[in-house]
Amino acid sequence: MENNGHITQKKDFITLTSPIPLKLPPLKETAALFKADMPEMGDISLNMTRSGENLWRCDAAMGSVSAFFEEENPEYAAKGAIYSLLSEMTGAKKGWGSLTGVKPLKLFTNLIERGKSMKEAEDYLRKSFMVSEGKLGLLAECYANQKGKLYPAENGALSLYIHIPLCPARCSYCSFPSAVTSVGSFLCEDYLCALLKEIAAIRELTADRHFDSIYIGGGTPSIFSNSQLEKLFDALEGFNKIGGRRNSKSKSEEFCEFHSEHACEFTCESAC
Repeated sequence: MENNGHITQKKDFITLTSPIPLKLPPLKETAALFKADMPEMGDISLNMTRSGENLWRCDAAMGSVSAFFEEENPEYAAKGAIYSLLSEMTGAKKGWGSLTGVKPLKLFTNLIERGKSMKEAEDYLRKSFMVSEGKLGLLAECYANQKGKLYPAENGALSLYIHIPLCPARCSYCSFPSAVTSVGSFLCEDYLCALLKEIAAIRELTADRHFDSIYIGGGTPSIFSNSQLEKLFDALEGFNKIGGRRNSKSKSEEFCEFHSEHACEFTCESAC
């Protein structure tokens, strides 16, 4: 619905009036941070306006309580307003502030790679997302540990990521695309067949390159049965000089131990 050049969007308990359209799911994710503090979430109304030349201001209200937040990015302004409102109503503070999703270290690293100093990156996350001092310290420590080890890749090395978008159940906080199925199901087998074809194609395309890491993520990779994991590791064995031996013990133990000098990491996510 459009009114005087403003667009009104509504999704569940959030109503946004703004000169520009925004994706509402990320805003719902910010509100979901306070689900335990406010099980019965009321309707939240958001009003977005320009505040000066470079800032957006978002006013958030629930009943008689209101809060606002200003930021250059309109989505961040809306997330900040929701966080400020619900924090005021519940008295709760979240370590990661209004940040949602995964990999806050990637955001921190990108800021530094774009020319910000460590302090400037911390100040940005503190101001724009209200990240706590403890979490800022954790980010700085993780960045220092990774610096020089992950960026940039040496000698033209590649990293291989294998995605398994299947899970035994859907976690309430998860925003990844995935399908729910049982361990070793027909869906697992169909996906594995397609995956093995793609691995073979990648092997051919990268015949003159080598890989220094393999990451199997999801989803829940342990949704594959032992025999299906055997097939996957067979396809990876000798993959561009990355060799290994399979471990056929129970799935609660280590799947595979790569020993090639070319492989510095082998990671496989698994559900607890």
